[in-house]
Amino acid sequence: MDEALFWQLIEASWTDSPEDNEDRIDALETNDEDELLELADTMSDVIMHNYRRRLGELDKPSMAAFLRILEVKMYELDRKEIHDHLDGSDDGFVYARGFVIFMGEEYFNKINEDPSQGTFDTRCEEFVFEGYSIYEEKFEEPFERYQVCSVETGSNKEGWPKEL
Repeated sequence: MDEALFWQLIEASWTDSPEDNEDRIDALETNDEDELLELADTMSDVIMHNYRRRLGELDKPSMAAFLRILEVKMYELDRKEIHDHLDGSDDGFVYARGFVIFMGEEYFNKINEDPSQGTFDTRCEEFVFEGYSIYEEKFEEPFERYQVCSVETGSNKEGWPKEL
């Protein structure tokens, strides 16, 4: 599992549901706030089902690599400038970053490069932590989280400048 396969798994979770994927593609083009908020609901149901199924098909090393890449992507987005556009609470910001990643590589890059393109209050809580649960169920042991970096808000010290 490398970063390209990471993004392919997320894309496939969307393409498994063509109508929802069309809505996502439209939202990526328009960046319409209402469409993005509706997609947050769709993610929690249909697309998460596809995601769970696809993660469940991975072998142990691939799933571990996927989860490590997810943690790195969450860490990359853990910046005050992004926080200011997505959500004001610590937990909410974790889930908002999950939404950004679960929208796919194009949206991730858009928000990472220009945080003002983000939509406040878009979240996908399940996406962030579901992989850990699937890993534990499938391999009957907990996944050792945060060996490379943490997903918790404020972990990326470079992204949160100290106030004077």
